[in-house]
Amino acid sequence: MGKSLLEQAKEKRDLVLWAELGGWLHDLGKLSAAFIRSKTDRAYVTSGEEGPPEESDEWRHGDVLKYDAQEIPDGLKEFLEKKLLFPEGWREASIADMIANHHKRRSKKWLVRLLQRADGEDSGEDEYNAVGLHQREPVQAATVFGREEPLAGGDLGALDEARRALYANLGSLLKQFEKDPAGMRAGVWNCIQRALRQGLGKTQRAANDVR
Repeated sequence: MGKSLLEQAKEKRDLVLWAELGGWLHDLGKLSAAFIRSKTDRAYVTSGEEGPPEESDEWRHGDVLKYDAQEIPDGLKEFLEKKLLFPEGWREASIADMIANHHKRRSKKWLVRLLQRADGEDSGEDEYNAVGLHQREPVQAATVFGREEPLAGGDLGALDEARRALYANLGSLLKQFEKDPAGMRAGVWNCIQRALRQGLGKTQRAANDVR
């Protein structure tokens, strides 16, 4: 008799936890002032500038590791680029691959393709009640009950500081995670979610809002 799905899952537990970590980090590049500005409706810019900063046109959140190459500690970089060992027939992939390629079509790496599928479903749920146009500045963060306040207190530069702080905080945590993924899962999650909650994954406002 072959092994049950539960038995197989237990054998691959650490691999699953590494893949989950990649899922948590795949939108790391959205924790960025440039990302928020790149999604600001140009027709409604009210910051006193002629338009969003030029770099916002070039910001692709999947390329965040390339943009931040000089700021990421070597140990963290090595961790993110480590190739995960998958079942026979799967192409090698790393967490860095998940971050960089989750919006690129026709990926040949199964882990990236699985992330794309899950991300598409999740994004579809997020967009169910969102209007097509993005916000004007100052961009607002809102609760599900409609309470709004300026994102990052109105200082978008704080998002970049939070991303850099996350690199520093993750360095030591992921060294421990590498030795004990299950034991360190909660600690790593708390570190990541504290940082990412400062930004916005979706910059559109709900459809029942008045612009």
